Amino acid sequence: MEDVKNILESGIIDEFCLGLLPKEGINKVNDWAKEYPEIEQKIQETFTALGKYSFAKPSDVVKKKTFDFIRELSKEQQLSLEDKPKLSKYSDLNAWNELLKDHQPDQEFGIMKIKFLIDQPTHQLCLAWLEDELSETEHHEEEFHESFFILEGSCICNVGGKIIHLQAGDYLDIPENTIHTIKNTSINLPYVKALIQRLAA
Repeated sequence: MEDVKNILESGIIDEFCLGLLPKEGINKVNDWAKEYPEIEQKIQETFTALGKYSFAKPSDVVKKKTFDFIRELSKEQQLSLEDKPKLSKYSDLNAWNELLKDHQPDQEFGIMKIKFLIDQPTHQLCLAWLEDELSETEHHEEEFHESFFILEGSCICNVGGKIIHLQAGDYLDIPENTIHTIKNTSINLPYVKALIQRLAA
């Protein structure tokens, strides 16, 4: 039931009802709705609430945020590493997989193979293939912000004692000062493949 609570509090239902999710996200929410009555109820309540405000004139702030989101989404659909794209919860799984389909690891660290896509002091983006389980110490706020975007397979993350299941298309921000582990749980693959992003504070 803890997973359902996390889903309800994550904001993904709002994004689903507003049509902001990629196809994979829409399918995921539909599956949850079939399995959990609480999620189906939240979807209906959100649609009802949105209907009440459908005739309201949006504020300038809301309009700016909406157009900013559309611009970012449009940019990501034409991904190029030369533009130094950044990961977010709106990242497009298909666009990233298409961009990286021919990339192979060129470094190996035991159970993990990697390839750096961007390696700058303020922005690192790494493609990683993890075969087993990786433990990392906490990262301090003044060092960098770390996030993961799963491209293939699945994994379980233990983030400061909180267990989070991730699969292709899922994005996760790692809180600062938090020990975390990532364990491969892929069924049809020997690894979980992910993008790891580190942004300087």
